[in-house]
Amino acid sequence: MRRGLVGLSTVALTVSLLGTTAHAARTPSVASLRSAARAALNAALEGDASTAYGYLSAKCRKTTSEAKFAATLVFGTAFAEGLSKVKLKDFRAGRVETRAVSRKRGQARVFAVDKNGATSRLDNDPDWNIWVYEDGQWRSTDCGSFDSSSADAQARAEYLASVDFSKAPTEIVVDAALGERLDVGDGFTGSYTVTLVDVRDFGPSLTQAPDKYGYGGRAATAKGHFVGVSYRIQNATNGSLSPEEALGGLASITDGKATWTPSRDFYVDSIVENVTGASSANDDLGAGFDATAWVIFDVPTTVKPIGLVLAYDSNSPVMLRLPVPGSSPAVSTQPPSTAPATTLPLPPVTDDPQSYAQYLFVTWQNGNRTAAANVASADAVNQLFAQAYNPATQWQFGMCDPASDSLYCNWNGQGGATVTMTVRTLIGGLPIQVLKVEFS
Repeated sequence: MRRGLVGLSTVALTVSLLGTTAHAARTPSVASLRSAARAALNAALEGDASTAYGYLSAKCRKTTSEAKFAATLVFGTAFAEGLSKVKLKDFRAGRVETRAVSRKRGQARVFAVDKNGATSRLDNDPDWNIWVYEDGQWRSTDCGSFDSSSADAQARAEYLASVDFSKAPTEIVVDAALGERLDVGDGFTGSYTVTLVDVRDFGPSLTQAPDKYGYGGRAATAKGHFVGVSYRIQNATNGSLSPEEALGGLASITDGKATWTPSRDFYVDSIVENVTGASSANDDLGAGFDATAWVIFDVPTTVKPIGLVLAYDSNSPVMLRLPVPGSSPAVSTQPPSTAPATTLPLPPVTDDPQSYAQYLFVTWQNGNRTAAANVASADAVNQLFAQAYNPATQWQFGMCDPASDSLYCNWNGQGGATVTMTVRTLIGGLPIQVLKVEFS
């Protein structure tokens, strides 16, 4: 829960609400854990100190006497009711969430609801508690301390270790309702999509090129090594966002055991690679924008990152799998080795899906993967740049054939070579984008 909240959260911390049920669970299942958590919260809300004490794990009961526990419950209840001006007996246990449940351990959190079944505004983001299954029933390991930071850290660490990042997505749609975390104004609606594009090991030192305001342009040395994650934002909200707010400032990189926050040597907004759409007066990226940016982490040299942990929800973070390393080029002041001697001007992108394919083809000619991400999915960019552009093939544009909600554009080259791009049109209701590139 957020530490600024009072009311039910105070009692939750005080009496270790997420204890065990008064009745032994026959098997350590998710259902029995939820039942225990719900029963424990109801007992605490009713002020039943004698029963609540039995909800603690054996380890907690050794360190906290029943008399001390009862006194803490009375004080916590009075404190919560005095600040919130409500009676805790007017609330009951509602929705129960669980995670990382095994036959011996698990985590749960309970949302309190009022008499009408509405989630209490006093505790709308409850903490996760670690439970253990002992003596035939679930018991809480939270011993009721006001300072629950160590318990929170342990719960996050155990949850992190339970995540199978190989099955995690590389893309997430973020609801603008998370405005409290995104630091935006009232009336912010819609959503935006974050897609992880690439991950790069930049080694022990990295120089960030200056942006248009002169920020950056300095070298930094890592304590371990710099790892960069490139991500693309597609904004379908009604307002402006910065890459820092949208992902960079809310992300931690992980190896599945620990997490590391972004390096303070690099500010995300100053390493935005490209933007399609409007920018606001504050250089935030306006509604309807697409942007690709990097977030840089300083991690120990022995660490091999596997994912990102995104704190859009303080107690239920989103886990994303890192893309295949090297799927796009590192930030550099030098052109790729496959770039032609003369850079061709990029054609305009219009409402015609064919313009997306023609734009993408020129980015391939220029060896510019960064620009390619403006009009194509990460998979399409990877497929196209898997083969270096060779002028000797003498590619010639063929035609674009429409089919249902897609457009198929092809180029022909020497020796019967062909390249075909599948372009998603607006017919399906999604934005125009090159989704697939095939060579033959």
